[in-house]
Amino acid sequence: LWWLYRDNLLPSATKFFGYARSKLSVDELKEKCRPYMKVEPDQQEKFEEFWALNFYVAGSYDGRRDFELLNQELCKFEVGKVANRLFYLALPPSVFETVTVHIRNTCMGQKGWNRVIVEKPFGRDADSSNALSNHLSKLFTEEQLYRIDHYLA
Repeated sequence: LWWLYRDNLLPSATKFFGYARSKLSVDELKEKCRPYMKVEPDQQEKFEEFWALNFYVAGSYDGRRDFELLNQELCKFEVGKVANRLFYLALPPSVFETVTVHIRNTCMGQKGWNRVIVEKPFGRDADSSNALSNHLSKLFTEEQLYRIDHYLA
């Protein structure tokens, strides 16, 4: 995301929200990420601008109320006529179903498109992959889904 931002390849109104179980601040997250972001000395100001667009919400994977709180935070920044939401799920496969149900029921934006990227091994075998596909198809249209499978990539 930093490289996309650095190279001006993202819409100017883009905001980044992290959501995980870990209780972190954006500053703590920034320090954890810094060694991997390859920031050149002349990019330091842009790097700080990037982090000013980052927000973080800690919550459980199975608590509807936590996802409602995430949605409230997202809504605070949707001031224009259009606000798209992209959910990038880099999660343990064991929580995909629970998390996607909560996203569908509490976090879908009302002012633009919604997309869900599922990144991880997409199942352990054909049966579990089909089960996950069937689950997702009950929640989202095919246009809303993008799958990244580490084994098949």
